[in-house]
Amino acid sequence: MKRILIPVDFSDLARHAFELGRQLQPVLNAELHFIHVLPLPSHILLTPEGELFDDEEMDVEKLKLQQAAAERQLAAWVQGPSKVVFKVVFGHVNETLLEYTRKQQIDLVVMGTHGAFGMRELFTGSHAEHLAMHADMPILSLKGEAGKRIERMVLAADFTGILPQNIDLLVALRQALAARLYLLQIQLPGKKKSEVSIQERMSAFAQEHGLDDVSYAIFPADDLEEGMVRFAADNNIDLIAIGSMQRTGLNKLINGCISADLVNHVQKPIFTFKLRD
Repeated sequence: MKRILIPVDFSDLARHAFELGRQLQPVLNAELHFIHVLPLPSHILLTPEGELFDDEEMDVEKLKLQQAAAERQLAAWVQGPSKVVFKVVFGHVNETLLEYTRKQQIDLVVMGTHGAFGMRELFTGSHAEHLAMHADMPILSLKGEAGKRIERMVLAADFTGILPQNIDLLVALRQALAARLYLLQIQLPGKKKSEVSIQERMSAFAQEHGLDDVSYAIFPADDLEEGMVRFAADNNIDLIAIGSMQRTGLNKLINGCISADLVNHVQKPIFTFKLRD
């Protein structure tokens, strides 16, 4: 893993993400990227390079002063770790973050999120959910004080379709945090398989990916989110890892996406990653 992106809005949640990124950096030998996105007025244009378009009809001096002040604040905010890149840009948060992850070949995004509920969720969701649904790289989303100490992690899956690089990153996170890892499959009504076959699949998965000293769990529940939340509570889990099929648009509205629901609703760190198409 070479590059970790931490979006910054100067909140306590962003500081929490920064502290976790700083904890992971020396173990993973990664470069930390920090980005602060300023809202762009509708009448102001950007150049192809993302700079403010300046001409006689548009007064952008006030915006330039705002950007310079934010750059000074961000420079002071990210002091401490080595191998740091930081940038203040104008744009829409979701699209700007996605574009940055792709241009800079980001390997992991660590970000705080307040989640989203009710009508706000229906119309806008959260920034972390948007990245979880669209980004190619894994997203580690944090909530409040949860995640300051991560000692137990669970990977909830059916253990098929997971890209090797995402397992490698999960293993790296586990090593960086010195956390205990559980492999979990939720048993849904009407879709039950023999526990022996599930245990065999889990064991083969662990052996294939070099997952040593892991615990296996099979947990019955009426739906996936409820099962993962209950298992996490019963076993003092600090971080939930789950793959996303990245459904969007009408398909998401009809079928839902369990990883997006967890990012928005569960008060624990959620590590989401893209599943093989």
